[in-house]
Amino acid sequence: MKRAFAILAVVELVLVLILLRSAIKSFLWTHPWWHSFLASLPAIALVVLSYFELRHSTEANSLRKEANVQRGRANQALALIANHTKKTLTKAE
Repeated sequence: MKRAFAILAVVELVLVLILLRSAIKSFLWTHPWWHSFLASLPAIALVVLSYFELRHSTEANSLRKEANVQRGRANQALALIANHTKKTLTKAE
């Protein structure tokens, strides 16, 4: 869900840049540089935050895979313990 949101935000940013190219260019030409920086700050923050989120999700997925492997090993060990704790039948039974 977060990855889809990050991709959608980047696509939206690209569309806005394409559609408003002339308006953005004229704004940057007529305003001081710090106005331009303040106007572009949310877009820069969006790209940086989406990068960190995508990197974090990759790490989380690898940890989740490792946890699943460890759960599988634990289940196999429990099954082996269960087999060894079964009561053996005696001649009387």
